[in-house]
Amino acid sequence: MKLITAYNKQMKPYYENLKRSCDKYGYDLYSEQINIERSDYTGKQKSNTFKPEFVLKCMQKFGEVLWLDSDCQIMSKLKDFPKSDMTVTTRRNQNLNNMFSGYLNSGVVFCRDINLIYKWIELTKRHGKDQTALHHLVLDKKRNILEVPCRIWNYIYLPDVPKEAKIIHYKGETRKYFKDYCIL
Repeated sequence: MKLITAYNKQMKPYYENLKRSCDKYGYDLYSEQINIERSDYTGKQKSNTFKPEFVLKCMQKFGEVLWLDSDCQIMSKLKDFPKSDMTVTTRRNQNLNNMFSGYLNSGVVFCRDINLIYKWIELTKRHGKDQTALHHLVLDKKRNILEVPCRIWNYIYLPDVPKEAKIIHYKGETRKYFKDYCIL
């Protein structure tokens, strides 16, 4: 499994922290600096379509990949990361019965089935945002997509980080806690 990310100049301090956390746990992180502008520093992007296309490019190069938003941080070894054709993280206290686009967070996505990425790209073009498209992809029960809890694999509810959290995500308002947890 190859760890991958992309970042812009605003996200470079977070990317550097992600890189340090990967180094700490022995993971080789593939990354690219991109020129997508953010509408503000809370993480709301003008365009979200780059993510599934970047994942596709990396899958063609490396095979199975684990996408990490550049503002994520690895907190421990990922040897027990649950793998399926695609693995996505749900938000706290969410399940598939909640039919809204905030059900998933696309900050951590594992994929080994390239056909799912093609479908994710198609749905992103239709819905405009990768996270909304990912939600629609998961709703298609014909696909082998595993949903895993954010409490362990994509924890975004800082500052209270549970000890079992293996990946934390400095998303939006939680970025104010970055200096409390970052690897210097």
